Amino acid sequence: MEYVFRGQDQIDVGPYETWNPIQQCPFVVELLCQPLAALIEDAAIGKRIYKFISIRRPGDVLQYLAIRLVDVGDDVKQAVASRRPKESPGVPKEIPFLEFDQCFYWDPDDTYPHHLAWLARREGKYWSKKLDSLFEIVRAAQLRLRESDDFLLRHEIGLIDAHQHRRDFWPDWRVNPHPLPIPGWKAEDMPEYLRDVILDLIRHDDVQSVSCPFDDFVIWRALVEKQIRRSAETGLPLQETFALCGPDAVYWQGIEDWGGEVHIPMEGACGGDLFILPEWHRFFADKVREGGKLRWAAGGKRCHRVLLRGDYGEIGCATRKTYGDWTLYTSTAPYEPCNPFVDPEMDAIIAAGAVN
Repeated sequence: MEYVFRGQDQIDVGPYETWNPIQQCPFVVELLCQPLAALIEDAAIGKRIYKFISIRRPGDVLQYLAIRLVDVGDDVKQAVASRRPKESPGVPKEIPFLEFDQCFYWDPDDTYPHHLAWLARREGKYWSKKLDSLFEIVRAAQLRLRESDDFLLRHEIGLIDAHQHRRDFWPDWRVNPHPLPIPGWKAEDMPEYLRDVILDLIRHDDVQSVSCPFDDFVIWRALVEKQIRRSAETGLPLQETFALCGPDAVYWQGIEDWGGEVHIPMEGACGGDLFILPEWHRFFADKVREGGKLRWAAGGKRCHRVLLRGDYGEIGCATRKTYGDWTLYTSTAPYEPCNPFVDPEMDAIIAAGAVN
């Protein structure tokens, strides 16, 4: 499903007359709809769904519009500059509509001429008609979205409709009150062949937990979809039925919006049935060159498969298969689940204690 919507209207607000000296000044701007188009297109592939579905009134569209200054007087430029944040001074070529709109206000004594020009224009019928037309586009796109066969997209919309989306419980759905202290780090572009390898591996029955260091939209959607499906099938909590972990510097913020759960260890990385080693993580191949357990090579972290960049040669406890610059080591021992949130040995001890 694709939406292509590009629109802009030139608006002649003026001219207006300044007070001292008295002179006429132009006031021409463009109304840009590209931010709204970008939101619609993002929603079509599963991004920013809550934000898009939250457009329920024509006025909600205003936060996804922008203004471009075409021909304006110095008064208008100064009005814009005076409201700009300290970290972004000056007058940008494009300004979010709500930010621009707040630059103009009524004064009980004397409203400045350029303020009066904009405020009078804002009260005209143009705006209600324009917002109505844009809102109709949004409503049509929302309906198409609800008819999508994308599992995660339908799941997230279901959470929104049931008022059980995580953002429903925030004081303001736009701002997380307690965000994780994770830097805005972006992973390198992933080779297509590597993405295909990972997507194939997570379909295996003996992959019930994954530790993934990548900030890749396609991979994380596949992981979260499997997690939610397995939880629905088994009745178990998300992380017990299909555990997902990411290292401390990588976290795609949409995961919990989709309804999934991912563990961020904050320091280091967790193991899993499929343990994709981050670049910084060492692999101790010499410890298992003649045999042993795959987890010994992975720094003691339980794992059944290890996917890593580079090739450490044959090892005695696992088969080896290369994919371009990457190598997959699969343990030759009988499969034992390596969910980092489930400890079989501890469960056995607790069970034995309960019997005694």
